[in-house]
Amino acid sequence: MKSWFQFASNRPDPTGMEFLYLRIGNVEKLFEEINTISKEKGITWQLQEAESFNGYHFSANFVDFDGVVLNVAISDDEIQEFRKNFWEKYVWKTENKPQVTALVIPNSNTLGSLTKAQVIETLSLIRLTDRPIEIFEMNENTALEVTNWIIKMSIYVHRKLRIEPETTKE
Repeated sequence: MKSWFQFASNRPDPTGMEFLYLRIGNVEKLFEEINTISKEKGITWQLQEAESFNGYHFSANFVDFDGVVLNVAISDDEIQEFRKNFWEKYVWKTENKPQVTALVIPNSNTLGSLTKAQVIETLSLIRLTDRPIEIFEMNENTALEVTNWIIKMSIYVHRKLRIEPETTKE
């Protein structure tokens, strides 16, 4: 019970957190709205854009971000190539960093778009257990939902790292 109380009472301020917003492909621009919502909380965002996930190269300082929003145009035609690049270029590069990830996909009502269940299955997200990840479909409240979720989960990850001592491998 004491550890729960310590966890619940240790409420760090999200001020100073820095997130990456990566826009891939021809998707709705969500960055301006997320950035506006976050400014009042003292959170900074870095916007990066790429035509495809295959053409994007993560920089060395990528792991320094508290979380990542991947706003991607995923369709039936591109999902297999995206899966390969998602694991090779993102997951495996950041496997030792408990980084929060929000994946924003087009609304499933859009022609050629995938549902959340199809994205989870095709990208094998069930295997991704080392970080919090959530999928959001694009709608009028997406910016607020993504911002609130990524802040909440980032604070949780940082609290957990401070409360649980690191184990060393020998």
